[in-house]
Amino acid sequence: MNNPSITIITPTYNRRQVLARAIDSVRGQSLTDYEHIIVDDGSNDATGEMVAGYNDERIRYFELPRRSGANVARNLGIEKARAPVLSFLDSDDQYEPFRLEHALATLAGNPQVPLMLSSFVVKREQGPAAAVNTAGIVDGDRFERALAWRLVHIAGTSITARRDVVAQVGGFNPKLRRMQDRDFLLRMAC
Repeated sequence: MNNPSITIITPTYNRRQVLARAIDSVRGQSLTDYEHIIVDDGSNDATGEMVAGYNDERIRYFELPRRSGANVARNLGIEKARAPVLSFLDSDDQYEPFRLEHALATLAGNPQVPLMLSSFVVKREQGPAAAVNTAGIVDGDRFERALAWRLVHIAGTSITARRDVVAQVGGFNPKLRRMQDRDFLLRMAC
């Protein structure tokens, strides 16, 4: 496979059942020029066998030798990525069908923009709640203020970024267990 347009990175740990839904949402995209890197953080629920069952050359599976945390898994995915653009998908989330196509079009139309946040829907028992990030381009200072004032909705699955800038900020902090997406975005803003 040649270098794809976009790499999706999914860390997972013992989420075999919901991971299948995440993989299916990637395979159902309108854009098909991608690679989907799944990094298994030491699962013991036969995740690898389930992923192998897809028999899809766009899916690349890596296993960490022991449980190290989602950020270590994300960083391994970043290291293994072949595309110039990275998108993140948590193993218990799923993409809408045009998510990747829209993200690439947005970044292609704005070469000065290092990352974008998509909107998303949180599904709860009481019904879905939309987390809408309005369209617009802001500089790093304004983005940092928007993050500090919680004016943007954050989920790891909403992040798409240029690989070179992600590498420049050092990826995700492996020491953090919470608020890692906010930390990553604050470093991207700087």
